[in-house]
Amino acid sequence: MTKDQETFKNYFVNIFEQHDADIIRSISWMTRNVNKMPNTIRVAYHHLTGKECNEVIKEICMLGG
Repeated sequence: MTKDQETFKNYFVNIFEQHDADIIRSISWMTRNVNKMPNTIRVAYHHLTGKECNEVIKEICMLGG
């Protein structure tokens, strides 16, 4: 994983845990609250390609299983 993926993953895992390991609720919350992301997280997120972002989500889904 790239540094940006790791940065985003750490933030996403935190959100995922706050939403009781529900990936749909986590993604929905992040979509609605993108402006609440810390700047470093938002920058890392915007650097990711769709494929890189999906790799992060895939890895997080595997954590919840």
